[in-house]
Amino acid sequence: MQTEKANILGILKCMETPPLADPATPRDAGVPLLVAYGDTNDLWDPEVHENFARQLHARTAVYPGIGHVPNEDVPAQVAADLVNFWKEPA
Repeated sequence: MQTEKANILGILKCMETPPLADPATPRDAGVPLLVAYGDTNDLWDPEVHENFARQLHARTAVYPGIGHVPNEDVPAQVAADLVNFWKEPA
């Protein structure tokens, strides 16, 4: 309730359009990438996340039946997926 109205409006403005990947930047850095998302009631369709991951040559973690914030809805699963992702060789 203490968040400034301009801050909330700025976030909403940023989220009007799905992000465009500049695939060369993170992909060419040699850092493994993971795009994690819920497939239900998210701001963007799952295909948007899949396309983003494909552009970045990233792996994905999909949480069926979960909305916009899987880290809040299934934190243990997200944490386990991140640990497994970080353990895998690049």
